[in-house]
Amino acid sequence: MNERDRLTVVLLVVLTAIIAFLAGLALATPAESRELTAREYLTHRVNTLRSEHDRDRLPWDNRLVEGATDAAERLTYDFSHTTTFDETIGVSRWVLVGEAIGRAYDVEQVWKLILRSDAHRSMLLRPRWDRIGVGVARAPLNDRAGLYVAIWVYDEGK
Repeated sequence: MNERDRLTVVLLVVLTAIIAFLAGLALATPAESRELTAREYLTHRVNTLRSEHDRDRLPWDNRLVEGATDAAERLTYDFSHTTTFDETIGVSRWVLVGEAIGRAYDVEQVWKLILRSDAHRSMLLRPRWDRIGVGVARAPLNDRAGLYVAIWVYDEGK
């Protein structure tokens, strides 16, 4: 291989690396976008699970999303079921509220862990729920879990 051929190969390798890098940048999404995707994914998974068990699909409720997001952020430093529902979303008239929380490296792992819990799975399948909100928070960099999730379901008792 002569000098010109070697230079051509090096140039092609460098150009390929630059293109791959730029393609990666184009595919990267801001954290808020990834959280929205995780929310949509988990809402879809809950509704798919409910459909498989002849339960109604749950519409997305922005108040629940807001409250569940606050709860998910709290989970990054206090992982427990201690949310005060009324104060969090400003609703004083409700009949029943359900919460499933999880933490894991990614959203699929969180969903699998929630499904493994008989209590969480049966709670999500209760027929009386009429809406859903999912909150997602990224953990601090030194936290191995990476992702914290709160899924709230709600029955207003209409």
